[in-house]
Amino acid sequence: MSDEQAARNTTAALHGNLLGACMAFLGGGALLVALWLHFAHRRTPYPQARSRFVLTQASFAGHFDTVVLGDSTAETEWADGVCGRTFNAGIGGARINDLLPIAPSILRDASPSVIIVSVGTNHFTAGKREWIQFSQEYPALLAQIPSSARLILIGVPNDTQADDFIKAEAERRHVIHVPPLTGRLASDGIHANAEGVAVWRNLVAEACRATKRRPANPS
Repeated sequence: MSDEQAARNTTAALHGNLLGACMAFLGGGALLVALWLHFAHRRTPYPQARSRFVLTQASFAGHFDTVVLGDSTAETEWADGVCGRTFNAGIGGARINDLLPIAPSILRDASPSVIIVSVGTNHFTAGKREWIQFSQEYPALLAQIPSSARLILIGVPNDTQADDFIKAEAERRHVIHVPPLTGRLASDGIHANAEGVAVWRNLVAEACRATKRRPANPS
């Protein structure tokens, strides 16, 4: 084989190797894109992600005077210092069954003397009306509250029957019921606007003071 032919063969081999490397690179890139698209559509739902965050925070943050359990009607409120050292464990988008598995750990780690419950809205949104689930799970959640704690139950703004149910639970347990924010205080009919946040804070602060004049949760 002549030197010229050998050179041509070497050049062809280099071109082939380069083309193979490029194809491998592009194939790997396509695989990465495919994997990204796959996992991007499998992102953790917010209630689950927030639940993990809340559990982690509660596990090392120490004792709190008050814990707020609930959905976005709790998470979006200005709870800091409203009733002593206050831990807001509200989880946007949560239903009661999202709180049932995590409430015992949060309450054990925070060991609060006052517990505020503000949940139920998501059982009655987007055309849903999960009355049976709500009416069964709400008492189950309250049953997890330590008997030594003082309870404040906040009503549901988007379902009158659910709010009446919570009010009846409060009366039966001899604990405080705080009416939900509605009308001009809730910009979307559910979540407090700027004026509503101030009203909520005042209502809860007064309820907190009132708990000191009542016995602990009898249940």
